[in-house]
Amino acid sequence: MTTFAHWNVRPLDVSVRGNLLVNIRTVNLRAGAKKNSRSSFSSSSSSFCSSHSLQRYAKFGSSSASRCSKLHRGGVRPIGQEQQQQQQQQQKHWSSEEEVVMAVAMAGCAAAAAHAAPLKLEKVVLTKEHLSLATEAMDKFIATIQDHPDQREDATPYYLLHKQGEYVYGTVLMFHGFSATTGQMALLAQYLFENGFNVYQPALRGHYFNKPAKYWPSVHMKPGLKETVQEKLMADPQFSAIINNFKSVVQLTTEQINITRERVSLDYPELDQAINDDNFTKAFYTWFESQHLDYLHEAEARLQEVNALPGPVFTVGLSMGGAVSLALAALHPDKIAKTAIFSPLLKVKDQKIREFCQLAGQFGAQECWWYPEMPFPLSCFVAVDVFSRFVSSKNLIDVLAKKIPTLAVFTEIDDVADVTIGQKFFADLCSIAGNEGPPHLSSTYTTAEKVPHPMVNPTEVSQCTTNRYWNALYQETFRFLTQGTIVAENLHKLSQDPDLPQVHPL
Repeated sequence: MTTFAHWNVRPLDVSVRGNLLVNIRTVNLRAGAKKNSRSSFSSSSSSFCSSHSLQRYAKFGSSSASRCSKLHRGGVRPIGQEQQQQQQQQQKHWSSEEEVVMAVAMAGCAAAAAHAAPLKLEKVVLTKEHLSLATEAMDKFIATIQDHPDQREDATPYYLLHKQGEYVYGTVLMFHGFSATTGQMALLAQYLFENGFNVYQPALRGHYFNKPAKYWPSVHMKPGLKETVQEKLMADPQFSAIINNFKSVVQLTTEQINITRERVSLDYPELDQAINDDNFTKAFYTWFESQHLDYLHEAEARLQEVNALPGPVFTVGLSMGGAVSLALAALHPDKIAKTAIFSPLLKVKDQKIREFCQLAGQFGAQECWWYPEMPFPLSCFVAVDVFSRFVSSKNLIDVLAKKIPTLAVFTEIDDVADVTIGQKFFADLCSIAGNEGPPHLSSTYTTAEKVPHPMVNPTEVSQCTTNRYWNALYQETFRFLTQGTIVAENLHKLSQDPDLPQVHPL
């Protein structure tokens, strides 16, 4: 009997449809088995879910080793657990951007010698061993989040896996935007799962937890320097008033920015130079220490957990998640087949605000507007900007351009990411790739189309609007992942392409 379970979600209304093979322990189902009347859902859209995955759906909010399974003469040859453990032991933990640059160059050489994944995918079969190894690895990590005292509501990682014997295109690793939760990408994850992909969605580094100052990557002024600077600058009544009364970058005025910068420039010209170091070079690192590579560490660890699943791996991300998707693909081109990103955060939009955050974040200023119940230090926002610039380095761009097919969708009214920088990034990919390289496809929603920065989530209101074109966006993402191409004009239509899997209404 074909059934589906319907979970109580806020505000999304997400259903997992098809035959469910479920290990249920503590899942609160709002409705029991119901007949699935949608003819477009076949048994191939059924799921293999642990209780971790189901519990995740009950709480949705708004807000370098080779793969463990290889194609072998048209079939799948699973690699044993002993080899998988050897691969996991080989995983690197990059402590500096210099180490990453070297690793990217080596990864590019390795990928050049490897057989490139075809642009048009053929499905591969899931075996019991695939599922056993992958679920064991993912469950082990998910349990550490669920048992954590600082667990953040709606931020639990989850996976959607098809059943043993079913055929899949591969596995999508999905990454949400900065400060958001895994619920932000839930509808796209569900659509891709229902149409032939396994999906694993972790959170960004530290975003599983509700104490940003403790867990989210940030930028800190070096010990010794901070105490001296803070004592002198905060003694100025006008300067300290701006810092102490800060609530949100939304309320920040040009006058406040200018006052703080002038004060720093007068007393600490070298610090002012570091803050003005737009490319985060020696001047910046003379004064600051950054944890931005922790975002990459997190993504690499989660990539290891899906090693046992057959077929290629794809990265899909929104905003900061898009930057993470690109970095992971550039460092592991032997594992990542394609990457699709939306509103990629390759540079924070307003330079003056970025510079103010870099300074004020060191003295405890927090952003209170986005999540009033969970303010986060401005120093966390700075780490995002440092990471975005790291992704734009020449070494990463070269590997992406020559090895990884990419899809990027921008919007002109983006209030977070600098869309001009993003468009230039992809123009560079196309230029370097030339006629012989993989496709790099992009499209931009115009100002008149009013598509906000969080374009993947049709329920998320931003800039007083939502994305009306989300159905077509999902369909073209599916086309890109399965065929390596898109029909760009479709992205700008409210109607769906009848030749692609249909997106179900909210």
